[in-house]
Amino acid sequence: MSKVSIKGHLRLFIDGVEVASHHNQVTFLGAEAYARALQGLAGYNLTSFEAGTGTSTPTASDTALDTSTHSGSLASYNVISSLISEVTWTIPIGAIATQDFTEFGLFCANGDMFARWCDGNTYSYVNTGTLSGVWTLTLNL
Repeated sequence: MSKVSIKGHLRLFIDGVEVASHHNQVTFLGAEAYARALQGLAGYNLTSFEAGTGTSTPTASDTALDTSTHSGSLASYNVISSLISEVTWTIPIGAIATQDFTEFGLFCANGDMFARWCDGNTYSYVNTGTLSGVWTLTLNL
């Protein structure tokens, strides 16, 4: 019998140019949320993202970003196939003052952190451009 798992991958873009692409940590709460969403329970759908300045290595037991400094709603949720979906988010031009980000999180409607990404690099948002992400989630059966 095989084990079901969820894999995440985040691609970051500054002004439409890809600057990073890396796998991320789906949390225990994320795996639970996925199972509960399959049951049709409310509050487990993906609704928002956060960006911050923390630097600790992501773990499955994470429940929040180290230091969240910006949050926003997801721009889109697309089903690519029966096993793959993508969510997108954007920090638009002028949304906040200039900010350096080192970590990103994906969150459910009930506030549970679904996934966290921190690759040890700094990504700078400049208020004259956009910072956006495409988070791909893959169900492995």
